[in-house]
Amino acid sequence: MSDWLSDPVIFSAVFSAIAATVSALTLWFTSLKGPDIDLCNIPTKAKIENLWSGRFGEYIPNWYDLAPMQLVFSNNGSRGGVISSVSAQFQPSPGFKPLFKEFTSSDELQWPGVVDSSYRQLPVSIREGDNCVIQFKGTLSTLDWKDNLQIGKVSDISNVRKIVEESLKYNYEQFTNFLRFLESGDPFGTMTLYTTSTSRRWLRTRLETKKLTEEIEIANTFDAVTVNAFKSCLKDWNLKHSRLEEY
Repeated sequence: MSDWLSDPVIFSAVFSAIAATVSALTLWFTSLKGPDIDLCNIPTKAKIENLWSGRFGEYIPNWYDLAPMQLVFSNNGSRGGVISSVSAQFQPSPGFKPLFKEFTSSDELQWPGVVDSSYRQLPVSIREGDNCVIQFKGTLSTLDWKDNLQIGKVSDISNVRKIVEESLKYNYEQFTNFLRFLESGDPFGTMTLYTTSTSRRWLRTRLETKKLTEEIEIANTFDAVTVNAFKSCLKDWNLKHSRLEEY
């Protein structure tokens, strides 16, 4: 045995250091670690749901829902925690960017194993060692093809009709570009998910926003029936609703 281990003082000091380390780790993982909430399943792609045929009646659809994503969160910490929000940042692809208007999202809570059409809204608490499922929904909006007539305050009323006609002409050209984009098969863009939840930092529990995923591709998954319905809207452009008659 080494000389330093044969020394009772040194041996006692080493043993005390090991015991202190074990105690510190035990204290951290049982009391001090706090909530540790993280996403278990990491999606890589999202898709847009095909549109109901009735939406191609009088108007040209300009908002599109993403298929709901089931996000499973677990709390591996030593204390209960709270998820206050799940949000998304959308980046349109180059081909879709000129046609893009906005991206909105919502999140609802779904308890595991419970089949129910009703969902609880966030925030939600998760006990230590427990998990929950959050249903994430998103909606993409394009230009308002026939109603996006940004007239504003026009001092010369006689020019209003001309402004409306020019706006409709511009939107017609943009809608034509939208059809080309749909046929290209290029993705709509990418989405990154973020969550705001409680976490422990420097022995204090606080709300912290963190990035959940890398970029999630929103694929261009409209089927041929939906694309053909959009084409019929272009063909019947003048039959679709507009506000020209109001001026």
